[in-house]
Amino acid sequence: MCISFPFVTSFAIILLAICTVIVHI
Repeated sequence: MCISFPFVTSFAIILLAICTVIVHI
């Protein structure tokens, strides 16, 4: 879990960015 923490954080940031773009459209 600790090893994949950075990956999960990056995925969460990307997902948040995608959601922001969808809301903007």
